[in-house]
Amino acid sequence: MSKNKKTILIILSILIVLGLFLGVYYAYYIKSINQEESNVVKTKCLNFSITNEKNDINLDEQYPIPDTEGRKLTPYQFTITNTFEQFISYNVNLESLEATTMDSSAVKVMINNEAPVNLSTLESTSVSIGTSKDSKILATGSLGSNDSVDYALRLWMDYGDTVDTSSMNKVFESKVVVTATVGTYKPSDYVTTLHDAILVNEYGVTDVNNAISRIEAKGTPDLSKPAPISENDISDKGLYKSEDDYGKTYYYRGKVSNNNVYFAGFYWQIVKINGDNSMRLIYNGKEKNAEGISKSIESNEYSFNPSNSLLAGAGYLYGQVDGTTFEEIHSNTNNSVIKANVDKWFGNNLKKYEEYLSNTTGFCGDRTVYKGDGISKDIYTYYGAFGRYINDNATLKCPNVERDLYTIKNAEFGNKSLVYPIALITYDELVYAGMNRKNFGKLSYVYSSKFYWTMTQSYYNVDVKCNYIWNLYPDGKLDDKFSYFTDSSIRPVINLKANVEITGGIGTINDPYIVKTT
Repeated sequence: MSKNKKTILIILSILIVLGLFLGVYYAYYIKSINQEESNVVKTKCLNFSITNEKNDINLDEQYPIPDTEGRKLTPYQFTITNTFEQFISYNVNLESLEATTMDSSAVKVMINNEAPVNLSTLESTSVSIGTSKDSKILATGSLGSNDSVDYALRLWMDYGDTVDTSSMNKVFESKVVVTATVGTYKPSDYVTTLHDAILVNEYGVTDVNNAISRIEAKGTPDLSKPAPISENDISDKGLYKSEDDYGKTYYYRGKVSNNNVYFAGFYWQIVKINGDNSMRLIYNGKEKNAEGISKSIESNEYSFNPSNSLLAGAGYLYGQVDGTTFEEIHSNTNNSVIKANVDKWFGNNLKKYEEYLSNTTGFCGDRTVYKGDGISKDIYTYYGAFGRYINDNATLKCPNVERDLYTIKNAEFGNKSLVYPIALITYDELVYAGMNRKNFGKLSYVYSSKFYWTMTQSYYNVDVKCNYIWNLYPDGKLDDKFSYFTDSSIRPVINLKANVEITGGIGTINDPYIVKTT
């Protein structure tokens, strides 16, 4: 569209309404309680903060654009923090102010990385500003005490099927209004299983199918880029749909804060809902808000494999060091150092909780060859994940299920080589979570300030006669590392059964889901 057609005027101001409007709202709430009691109420003031505001939206002299362009607009960003001692529920609303003459159907809105929607289709709510014409709910959520959540908002004029001249020379003036009450929403009030709680809690809804349809409408993120891309981009986050060896999977990506679980006396983070509806969790420490080495088992570091394992050392389990065929070298015969330590920890800590763990869902330690032969000690061998790195892609499907999908003996398929249903996260799962070899990023939920191992092979180095294993680095980079020259920490992953129940929690670090174990 030529510049001389930029005749549509939008005046849009984004302000956070905190003190006055929340004060009025909370005063009404207290007044209602006073009328029901004996006119003597002792309470602490409801309070939360809005910080990290970035990138005011300025839509002066704008014209309709398609969604593909709207998604690229620099978002307005802010963080909501619950500084109250109790659990709260909140709404993020967009109020059309008195000066607005443009119909809301002319405005497109995108909150975080959700599918863009027409403003007029959003649910209406009561206005907080007396002269406002309308108030639309952009997002709802819940926060435990001291928990935070980030938002990114994009607005543009809806392109539609044809150019809408009815909005020419009209004004759209609005404010973002955040209101909160003492918490009323918890997933456990509506669903019983962790599986269902993960889904409904993504949007603060009560129906699983509603949540699934919204998740699937988001589309597919760009896996060649980290998530978030930078401190100034918080929009690429939440649950996304993909496929794994078992079917449709929903995985977490980016700077999420609602995927925390307390199980078996330890804290965990949810990586994904697997295709068989079990749930993959990564170890996150003995205490809330664990950092660094405390996010790993035994708060210790280990080598991946012994120095004499050569090409065989590429495996979580490995074969004959002096084998002459690929099958001999990469068979599942010997425990790696890393697996032996994971199994020992499981036996000491999780064995009595084994009934809650899936005995069919596997863990992929991909040893397919991208370049080389996986046999010769005098040439480089590059494994499948290195090829995916080169080609800027990733997969949640195991390329060789029979050999490299680690499962326990009574599983339906896989290599059936595990004694316990536990292993390590994969290179590909970290890519899906938002990590990247070409960029540094410390904002994804999987980040740790200490090195930790994956179970995915990168390449065999001829010069040092050693395999390199993919590792997450403290600088926020997903990179490879010697399998025995240096040590890294261990953050194992497990799969909870699809039917495990919860007794409460909203998934935040200070109010994690509590898995029922009695």
